[in-house]
Amino acid sequence: MPLHGRSAPPPQANAYSVAHIFPVHKWKALKQKGLKAPRLSETQGLSLFYHADEYLTKSVKLLQKCTDPNSERWRKYIERVHRAQRLLLDSVQLIYQDMDDSVKANRDYRRQLPPEDQRELEGGFSENILFAAQALSKGFRIRGIERFTSDLVDPARLLCATFETLRVVLRRRAMISAAPPLDDLAPIVKEFDIAWTAFERKICFCYFEIQYTGAPGKEDGTDMFQVLLSETILYSLKQGYFTLDQVESADPEVIIGLPRLALLAALTHMPECVNITDPKSGFRWFRTKAHKLADAQAVILHWSPERLRRFERMLAQCDDIDTSAKSEHDEEKRDSATVLDDGATDVGSSPLSFESFYMCTGNTHMRGSSVSTTMSALSVVTALSGTTVASPTSFSAPLLPSPTDSIPSKPDREMHRHYRLICAVADDLQSGPRAREFATVLGAVFSIHRC
Repeated sequence: MPLHGRSAPPPQANAYSVAHIFPVHKWKALKQKGLKAPRLSETQGLSLFYHADEYLTKSVKLLQKCTDPNSERWRKYIERVHRAQRLLLDSVQLIYQDMDDSVKANRDYRRQLPPEDQRELEGGFSENILFAAQALSKGFRIRGIERFTSDLVDPARLLCATFETLRVVLRRRAMISAAPPLDDLAPIVKEFDIAWTAFERKICFCYFEIQYTGAPGKEDGTDMFQVLLSETILYSLKQGYFTLDQVESADPEVIIGLPRLALLAALTHMPECVNITDPKSGFRWFRTKAHKLADAQAVILHWSPERLRRFERMLAQCDDIDTSAKSEHDEEKRDSATVLDDGATDVGSSPLSFESFYMCTGNTHMRGSSVSTTMSALSVVTALSGTTVASPTSFSAPLLPSPTDSIPSKPDREMHRHYRLICAVADDLQSGPRAREFATVLGAVFSIHRC
């Protein structure tokens, strides 16, 4: 979590101010009492904690002696401090995991966070969380969530205070005896865990509110959106929109059409699966577009079954409605420009990398940031199929005509308008800020249906 600068006034952070985010200890009092350092033992969590704490103490002292924040030496030392804190927190986790469940604080709030955040937090104490608390307690602000600083300072200070108390208690116990049982440490571990979860929950929810314009729901909806995509594949196969070969090979037409059909399904026959029309409690990916989707739902639900099937075929096969009147085209183009009102880049501006989807679907392994986040599903030429997919923002004749559908000569403006809306919202998943997360979900869906 990056630093932003001091609160008021905000001078440029220098090496001295950053280095003193990390507390330094001399631990002379314990040594004067005749206590000795425990022998390093990989089977004893307290022994590992003591030696990790020694490494952290030496690392902080080295950092504080370095005065040039632009030097390679300073960067080396600060990375060493972060690594030392991670080691120390890992040793705390080894002690913590053997404690009785009554000592451990409730972490159910993590289920409300996106899967990527859950993975970062699970299995231990994240150094990112500790460093954020240390920075806030020393008067820094965290980039991106500056307006929450006053709400976060007190929980941050409490966490830092209990962490330092924990260090003292665990060091002393390790120097007396590092051997289990460690039941006598339960009170301080419990106090630390309560402070940790209070701050972790607070800062994670602050980030969520900034990123998704609202508080988390009771459960994160990513798994249910994956279910929606999977059910949409089965429905599309039954209706003949896609073939089994297309699905198993992750055909570009399926990659483009599937999320569009899934959004329509969420508005029509599967609204109970994923809520995409509530700006406060709906699925986080669609909150900024929820009002427009709700308006579309109110209209589409009154369509006849035949009209709805025709609309589904358009979405599945990237068909469009020919519009001859330039004024109507320009009006609709202006309307579509407001669809992505959450700061996403204009659609159709960058090439879609189908390689990223194949990385997710089993042809190669997913490697975090290797998935392109500049993909666009709207205007693409793919070397995989040699097919050009029409953009819903350029209404020329369809480049993927349906063999079973004829395009009307006169524009159906209502269908036209909702086609553009759904395409813009669905395609933004593949080109906007959710691209990497969506690619992972889509890859998991294709993996299921390839079996």
